[in-house]
Amino acid sequence: MLHTKLFTAALVAATLWALPVVATAETAAGPAAATETIAKGLHLYHHGDYLAAEGAFTEALAADPTALAARYYLGYTHYRMGEFDKARADFESAYLVDPGFTPAAPGRRGN
Repeated sequence: MLHTKLFTAALVAATLWALPVVATAETAAGPAAATETIAKGLHLYHHGDYLAAEGAFTEALAADPTALAARYYLGYTHYRMGEFDKARADFESAYLVDPGFTPAAPGRRGN
């Protein structure tokens, strides 16, 4: 019984010690992972797979909650799915963070 408690305590301590390292690695990969997932979501969106696109944009937001493009495209996806209240909430939340935000069109270059 004592060995089990000691083992459990050691396991918890090791997990808590490693947690900041894991969180830092996830945070560092967040924006890059979000960008890749947004591109995947756009591909799915343009091929009419709105349910999968919704999942991709939601995943991108989980990786990087500041990814306004994911929020914006999620709004368009919800609109296409007929979920107008969700679309409006997505657009409003993107607008509140940055009222001037406009996502760059994929493959389009600035003038």
